[in-house]
Amino acid sequence: MRDLNQYSISDWVLARPAVAAFKEVRDAVIRDLYCLRQPRELKKFLAGHASVNGGMLAVVVAYEQPWLIRIFIDRFYRFVPGVRLLIADNSVTPARQDEIAAICRELGALYFRLPWNPVRNINRSHGNAVNWTYRNMIVPLRPRIFALFDHDIFATAPVDLEALLGDQPFYGHKIDRGYGWALWAGYSIFRFEAIAKTRPDFNPDMDRLLVTGGRNLPRLYRHYDPATLRFATHRREMAFDAQGRPLPSEVVDGWFHVTSSSYIQEKIEARDYYLGVLAASDRTSDRA
Repeated sequence: MRDLNQYSISDWVLARPAVAAFKEVRDAVIRDLYCLRQPRELKKFLAGHASVNGGMLAVVVAYEQPWLIRIFIDRFYRFVPGVRLLIADNSVTPARQDEIAAICRELGALYFRLPWNPVRNINRSHGNAVNWTYRNMIVPLRPRIFALFDHDIFATAPVDLEALLGDQPFYGHKIDRGYGWALWAGYSIFRFEAIAKTRPDFNPDMDRLLVTGGRNLPRLYRHYDPATLRFATHRREMAFDAQGRPLPSEVVDGWFHVTSSSYIQEKIEARDYYLGVLAASDRTSDRA
């Protein structure tokens, strides 16, 4: 929700502050109730991976697209050494869940099937899933550094997450639409001890036009001057499929982000195109 002085007269006439406040309370109730759900397998999982404590952990929230998870894991292990990788599965289709679990077993990533998520809006569902994973997995595992990645953003060159973070409490793709800023929860790195006491909320704040991670502005980011911090580089890319339909994507610190590939059919159908982009990137890197 925006600061009250950021609403115009017409916003007040249309009761937009009241609507935003209602949505914030609604999302908080759903978040807290959802985070209380603890599958029977959770305790065993945490005990079996206690070695994550003090190390580095990367988390990806999967959703319905096993092919993306295969690409992500393959490229992550190729380019991001020394970091444990957890796939937190927010999928709703049992067959897709089983396929993603099998890919994780095959390629050596940690896998956990999240409780049924009551939120269907794609941004809020993602935020809810990240909140559950943070409270129920990251907090008890206590990695020294943890990173959050979208399932359709792929490394294209060697990456040192600790070097990117440097001496900062966090690092990532900064989003600012004029009503405050936040790190996108699809590309962000955190020093656990630096943010643990803030009790972060990774829900979006669409009233501020901030996607997943936006609700961390009042809890975390408001206390830092962005002018004193480093953030990821970012540029947009555009291509077109054989039918002339646009396939927008972006590059964040050299990671190739397909964008919106869970639910835009043109993106799903363009799988071969994106594989070709990554293959071309690999050939360029090999020549370098």
